[in-house]
Formats: sequence, structure tokens, C-alpha cells
Amino acid sequence: MWGQDDKKATFPRRRREDQHTHTSGGESGTDDKKDEIVPTLIHQVPNTNLLGAGEMSIVVISDTHGDHRKLDMPPTADLLIHAGDFTLYGKKEQVEDFNSWLGELPYRHKIVVNGNHECNAVWKGSVKKLLSNAIFLKNEFLELTDIGEGNNNTLRIYGMDFSWPCLGGNPAFEQIEMPMDILISHCPADGFVDNKMGCPALTQAIFRLKPRLVISGHIHNARGVATSQDGEITFINAATARGGHSFGQQPIIIQFVNADDSEQQCEENRATGRFMAVRQAFIDYFM
Repeated sequence: MWGQDDKKATFPRRRREDQHTHTSGGESGTDDKKDEIVPTLIHQVPNTNLLGAGEMSIVVISDTHGDHRKLDMPPTADLLIHAGDFTLYGKKEQVEDFNSWLGELPYRHKIVVNGNHECNAVWKGSVKKLLSNAIFLKNEFLELTDIGEGNNNTLRIYGMDFSWPCLGGNPAFEQIEMPMDILISHCPADGFVDNKMGCPALTQAIFRLKPRLVISGHIHNARGVATSQDGEITFINAATARGGHSFGQQPIIIQFVNADDSEQQCEENRATGRFMAVRQAFIDYFM
């Protein structure tokens, strides 16, 4: 059940205590029971810097690889975000069933971006038509003005096309100028829920743009949540695949809550992060 480049060194790094906050599963060593499904993770974030004071919930998933119907989806949420790889090797029948599944979900808004399994698919030119039950973003900006508590909050979202990690700058990233609350990229940023396989150019862009949330996937065994050193940016790796392309991890739910209400939960998140960091350091040293 659901519930529970040379410039590389110039941006702030993640807080050590949050390095493995809520990270779980698979080959990362944070979960020894590799045959068990990793449960739903709920993470609360203060809604500071958002255009609105109401609360909202966002279900984030990625790397479903055709196994979307195995997910235990929560009954209510304001928004669903899928960070790419909704197929396995771009199989068209999986796109069609994925779209049907999206139509069955009760969430008012649903957003999808490309993963590496879709970016070169033979049907890529008609992806928006195929995904008629969602908003597909490919290097595009979206502003939702009717979301959250009372349907009167505004959420600014930018969805990236898939690109492989870049050690130097990425011209596509450098052209992004608009303010945003959420950035969606299938590839994770270097240094944050990426198992040391993220994109340095993306990290540079993120600390210039300063979104509230960065949602990614791609590195299956890096699933989890981390925060920037200043606590202003939350990074989510929402991969649901585990052990290759097989399903093994449930969704992550992000809850934007009033700042005062989230104080206790944030302290619990930091405590969990400290425990996971110590545990991972032990594993990295002795195993």
C-alpha cells in the first residue's frame, strides 16, 4: 500500500546530512532486501517562494518502462509528473497503454517528459498526439494557475528533452531564462540523487535558475530525495525501476505545506538524512 567543467566547483554542494535522505533501494546498498518493493515515500517541502499560500501534493514517478500498472498510486493529488522512460526501448504499444492508464488516473494535471527510451523512438514526432491524456513538455515552459488548495495557486514548470550528461556547458540549458518552480529532467543533476552519474552542466543551470524542485530519474538505484546546501532546492529521483528495467519502487509524493506546518517534518527529514549518510559511509568503507 502507498504511505509511507572548470566551473563545476563554483556552485553550492548538497548538505552531507541530506546526501542520502530517504534514498533507498537496489544496488546503492541502502536496502539489503533487494527482492522487496520499496514503498511509497512522502516528503514535505515548505511552500516558500511559490506563487500562492495554499498546500498541494505532487506524485512523481519515472522509469516505469511499461510497468506503470504495477504502481500503487495514491487516490488524490493535485499533479502527476513522470520524468521519462515510460516505455522500454520505445515500444509503441507501451505508449498507447501508458496513455490509457493516464486517462484512468484522477489527478487534474499530468505532465510527462522524454527519457532516453523515447527520445529516438520512431513515433517521437507524434508523441503529443499519443499522450492525449497528459501534457508533454519538450524544452517547454508551462504555467498552471489553478492548482493546489482552492485551485488558486500558480505553479511554473519547465520540462526538458532528454540529453546525456555534459561535462562542459550545454547550450540548450544556457538558453533557459524564465523563472520556474519545478524543473523536470530525465537525467539527474551531478551531485544530487545521481550515484555520481549526473550531469554537471545541469547542476550549473539549476543553481542559476533556482527552481524549488528538480525532478529526475534515469539512475534507478539513486531513487530518493536530497537538498542543496542552503536548503532552497529539493532534488527528487523518482525512478520506479529497480534491478535493470524491472519494477521495484513505488512513487514519491511531494507535499508543499505551509512553512510552519512543515517544521517538524523537515527536522525528521534531516534526522533521517543523517542516519542514512552514516549508514552509507559505513557501507562505502567496509564493503
